Amino acid sequence: MKPFIYHSPVEIHFGQALLHATMDALGRLVQRPGDVEASGDLLWAAAMVWGGLTKIGRGDPDMACHGIEESFSGYFNTHHGACLAVLTPLWMASACGDAPEPFARFARNVMGVTASDDARAAREGIERYRRWLSLVGAAGRFADFGNGVAFPDEGLQDVARTALQTCGCLGRLRPMKSPDEVVALLRKGRDGSA
Repeated sequence: MKPFIYHSPVEIHFGQALLHATMDALGRLVQRPGDVEASGDLLWAAAMVWGGLTKIGRGDPDMACHGIEESFSGYFNTHHGACLAVLTPLWMASACGDAPEPFARFARNVMGVTASDDARAAREGIERYRRWLSLVGAAGRFADFGNGVAFPDEGLQDVARTALQTCGCLGRLRPMKSPDEVVALLRKGRDGSA
């Protein structure tokens, strides 16, 4: 059974506008690292998201990746955003089979995908998102962090157990309830497999 998640059209469009603004600002910062206006736009968008404005009318977002990453950076001393750049597209790819609609909407309205089939649009949008992350210099796998850590299975298992102990079930669209599910996602980030 799919989880019920209310989608306020106002909040959906507001969230998409913030995604566009964030991607635009980050693109400008990659081109001009000292661009104060781009930095301000990025900070303003982040303040609106983390201030809770995007939750009004739709409730809490699916925070599976954040729950995993907060444990991950605790064990491996990695940067939160860098790890999310690896985990988020991997999680999106694993969750879109169970709930393609929100990923298809993201694909069409943020990434410019035109496919009419939701599953196809979702997959294409996730791939475009990965390419965009690469264009702005984000890591594509954990080895890209450049910290010399091998990310052994034992460490990934510790991350999974800690994330589940801290958060309980990870995610709503595709709930992860066992350490094995979390470790499988983390291995994809380590090994660079989609």
